[in-house]
Amino acid sequence: MHEGEHSGDSSGYSIITLKRRPFVFALRAGGMIMADNKDVQLITAKTPGLVK
Repeated sequence: MHEGEHSGDSSGYSIITLKRRPFVFALRAGGMIMADNKDVQLITAKTPGLVK
């Protein structure tokens, strides 16, 4: 179970803490996500990192 999450949480969101580790390789991809406007959410961060 992740930080800020409890057994009754059904929101689909979780917060995890990443530890600094070296990367063996990087994968870059691009594309387009097709969705209705009601399904689109904006995710922003103050620093670069990973979004899961």
